[in-house]
Amino acid sequence: MGFSIVEVMIAAALVGVGLGSIAAMAAKTLRTLRSTRQVVVSSHVLQQRIETIRGKAWPEISNASALALLMQTPTESERELADWNPIENVTVRVPDSSAGNFVPDSRSFTVRRQRGTAHIDQNGDFGGEPTLLFESFVTWRDSDGEHERKLRTIVCRAGLTRSGVFGSALGRPRGR
Repeated sequence: MGFSIVEVMIAAALVGVGLGSIAAMAAKTLRTLRSTRQVVVSSHVLQQRIETIRGKAWPEISNASALALLMQTPTESERELADWNPIENVTVRVPDSSAGNFVPDSRSFTVRRQRGTAHIDQNGDFGGEPTLLFESFVTWRDSDGEHERKLRTIVCRAGLTRSGVFGSALGRPRGR
């Protein structure tokens, strides 16, 4: 029982198509894994920046100049991003808590870190405010284009209490 050259060539072509499909799937999987890793790293960059902000004294985070000085230092995870020049933005807003929830009002300042240098895009000083809303995002480029990751958090000068934000509609009543 022998095989003709035509049968062998057809079998080889089918095996080649199968192996090509497997190789294409493996390449797509690797791209997806790289992309996922970049998203995780960008989330770490944001989380590290917010944790740094939370660990500082109120005057170091409630003023645009002081925040720009703080943002001069890169986070530990930043060097793991595929883009060596990610853009990191932090916008600080004064929330309006009069309705029982935090809605940003029009007062804000923004600090941007790009190419290792922090710049004040919009100046401000909210040292007298009890609560601030921090909206941060990091933007980076890779072979798939430009990507962005965001994180929002509220930081209170007096910290959080078990019943909510101290001195606000969400926490203990004022004067108690």
